[in-house]
Amino acid sequence: MDNCLWHPSCLIYILVKEAVMRWIELIHVRSSNKQRMPDMSAFQVNDSPEGLLEMSMYRDATVETDLAIHLTWETSETATDGSQLAFQLVSALKLFGLVHHSVWIEQERRMAFKRNEDRDQLLI
Repeated sequence: MDNCLWHPSCLIYILVKEAVMRWIELIHVRSSNKQRMPDMSAFQVNDSPEGLLEMSMYRDATVETDLAIHLTWETSETATDGSQLAFQLVSALKLFGLVHHSVWIEQERRMAFKRNEDRDQLLI
């Protein structure tokens, strides 16, 4: 949402846009037993928290007992200690093994691949 400010000394109308930042939370679970891995297909968020863009789940390509959850946020402030949703997930996932949670703030988004007939080009 845009906010409006008046500069008192020269009466200039300034349109101020709220800064929106993108950040992610990474939750990594390592279980000692494949049978104790959570069934994440049954997991769903009923009320999506404001600012949550995406929740992705990954399994490690080589370690069958590793699971990663990425929560992608776009908000005006970063929850540097983590979101309430992440705290709930971490608490539930501790039953299955070791859990590591971290928060990452996007610095910049620049890379994209463009495909052509000759070769892939990296656009920076």
